[in-house]
Amino acid sequence: MNNNYIHTDSKIGKNTKIEPFSYIDKNVKIGKNCFLGHNSIIESNVIIGNNCNIGCNVIIKNLSLIHI
Repeated sequence: MNNNYIHTDSKIGKNTKIEPFSYIDKNVKIGKNCFLGHNSIIESNVIIGNNCNIGCNVIIKNLSLIHI
């Protein structure tokens, strides 16, 4: 059973793990080797670079850029 929502316009990099109950809106780009904790909400037009860890219950708002 898949409890995640990932919009069809979003791109998820290789080896990225998305925990249950996460929501990824349209036009989101997530890099390689990332981790999104459970209940993560990534709103539209967000870019997350490679090797980033997003904790549990985190909300990332529209037009954010996250990288290391």
